[in-house]
Amino acid sequence: KIFDIVKQDTRSVVVLLTQQTFLRMWCAGEISTAVFHEVPVVPVPTEDFTTPDESFFSSLDSVWSVSAMASLEASGITLEKIEKAYRKVMALPQFPLPQGGSVQQQEVVVAALISQAKIRTGRMAATP
Repeated sequence: KIFDIVKQDTRSVVVLLTQQTFLRMWCAGEISTAVFHEVPVVPVPTEDFTTPDESFFSSLDSVWSVSAMASLEASGITLEKIEKAYRKVMALPQFPLPQGGSVQQQEVVVAALISQAKIRTGRMAATP
């Protein structure tokens, strides 16, 4: 399962925040899993991202279908956990991605993101 990979085999999660990210069931599960298993999360808002307000959080229970929520709950992911995880992600330092910016502007963001997420750079040796 993807959530098991997030909690057991992931060093950091870079969340590309678009207008749809917080509405996607699997994103909700991965973000919640990372937050509640203390996997570092690095939020990267895009230009179309809007910070969720209280009306978003109060209507969170209507975002996903009953069957979608049942799938998440089968993995221990509840609406309460999703809301707490989303709020925590929004409180973290963000690395806005200037989609229309120059290559140099984007490189600055990517370098900061790599540093924050502690991503190793360079080639990784292939294993047979």
